[in-house]
Amino acid sequence: PVGKYNFVHKSRWYEKYQLGRELYMEKCWGCHHTTSEAFGPAFSKIVRERPETIIREQLTDPVTTAKKLGYKRSVMPKIDLKPEELDVLMRFVEEFKKSSEDAQDN
Repeated sequence: PVGKYNFVHKSRWYEKYQLGRELYMEKCWGCHHTTSEAFGPAFSKIVRERPETIIREQLTDPVTTAKKLGYKRSVMPKIDLKPEELDVLMRFVEEFKKSSEDAQDN
């Protein structure tokens, strides 16, 4: 039973991460490439320098958040995300940040 539980638990975690990655590739990657600046800051820079609350806010209300971040105007469109899509996207952000930090430590 313990092995079975671990497998189910790990697969549920992985599913959220994978869904978040797919959402990132579909809705964010065009402007926020992983390592280099495109139309917006690099995703790795955003994840490294901004707290999760600001990232979440930026996704839900980019106009207001742009002002908080010191930009004159927001060029980021509002992305319509369901609450569960936002949650899995934030899971991807969290794991991306961990893997980036681990890579820097090694």
